[in-house]
Amino acid sequence: AVRQRRPHGRPARAQRRRAKGGTVRDQGAAQVRKPPHRLHPLRHHPAGLRRILNFIAARCAPAFAGALLRPCPAGQGAFLRFFEMGRGMRWPDVNENTLAGAYRRLAIDPPVIGFLSGHGSRSIEKNGERDYTRFSTDKYTESSMLNQGFDVVEVTLDEDIFDNVDILVVSALRAPLSKKEMENLKKYLDRGGNFVVFGEPTSTKWMNSITELFGVHFLDGSIVQFVGGFQPDLVQSLPSDEGAHFWDALMMIRQYEGCVAMPSCSGIAYSSTEFSMVPLMISGADVNGWNELGTMDFENDTLIYEPEKGEQKGIFITAMALYRTIGQKEQRIVVFGDSDWASNVEMMNGRQGIYSMNNSLIRGLFRWMSYDTLPVSINIPNPIDNHLSVGEKGMEIWSIVFMGLLPLSLVVGGVVIQVRRRSR
Repeated sequence: AVRQRRPHGRPARAQRRRAKGGTVRDQGAAQVRKPPHRLHPLRHHPAGLRRILNFIAARCAPAFAGALLRPCPAGQGAFLRFFEMGRGMRWPDVNENTLAGAYRRLAIDPPVIGFLSGHGSRSIEKNGERDYTRFSTDKYTESSMLNQGFDVVEVTLDEDIFDNVDILVVSALRAPLSKKEMENLKKYLDRGGNFVVFGEPTSTKWMNSITELFGVHFLDGSIVQFVGGFQPDLVQSLPSDEGAHFWDALMMIRQYEGCVAMPSCSGIAYSSTEFSMVPLMISGADVNGWNELGTMDFENDTLIYEPEKGEQKGIFITAMALYRTIGQKEQRIVVFGDSDWASNVEMMNGRQGIYSMNNSLIRGLFRWMSYDTLPVSINIPNPIDNHLSVGEKGMEIWSIVFMGLLPLSLVVGGVVIQVRRRSR
């Protein structure tokens, strides 16, 4: 049989391939047509991949199903970084929350977290112990807000920032804001901008000028408590009853019997009626703790409770959430009595005898501030059957099965396979 060719000597199959846009190399041809560009699956969501991921989301988080993937605008993309998981393991892996966050970022306009720069506040670009790089912009930390889908930037209050920032963060100012900066901050709050405040006993004077705009006041002094032989100003904050039912992250901290380690923390008081207030965390269960107004050398000095100087004994609020409705939007504000609990050193280090879950609080904070948009939370329900009881008779039966029948079946299977191979 002779294969028929087209007038120019090309087989019919090559003509069909050319018509479809495939590659055809012709002898003597100056140009070679390349195959059409294949779209990246993470960026343009093939229908099959989209159905698979929505099925996974429906099993793990029904409220998230259907909203995980939608066609994204042209040119919109997301970084998905892989990390080496576990000590000694050399293969890359990625958490399912991080993977879902990358897809969620493609389907929405990602929230923008703006950290106020200057005035001695914590930096999101430096790697110092007191800075905030690890939980904010660190590309090498999987749990950082950058890797969870947020846009993270540094901002100033020299101009109106309402249209550029979804969540404004101010931390432990060491110098007061100027008159113009205070006016722009007040505009941001009056228009319903979400706000996070990290206080510090050494910056109470300047931070109170900000928090008084919405009726919150930092108490003078530093909370001290004598728990577990640690330095007295290390506050092991626990979720309050109201906070545990308000945030899932706080309920998880309570269930795992964890805490949030807050070195050098101020108490928080609230006096406004414009906002609804929820105390998120309290200064542990030590009712003998107080706000120390005298010494600041907690390592060498002897601490004495002196009520005549204004020191107060009891349990203090260390984190507080406030919210109100402005127009069709719910404004959300969170105030912490300490700035160090979210610092680089606290995110990396732990203490013997303290189960600190500071990173869980960070995730819960920004999830609530972004209206449950990011970070994505995939809560797989605990299995119902988590306990197995076997009696003495059952142990005898299962011993026969695992120590006799199962090895025998493997031997028989191996013999059968070997005989069939030789017969062929």
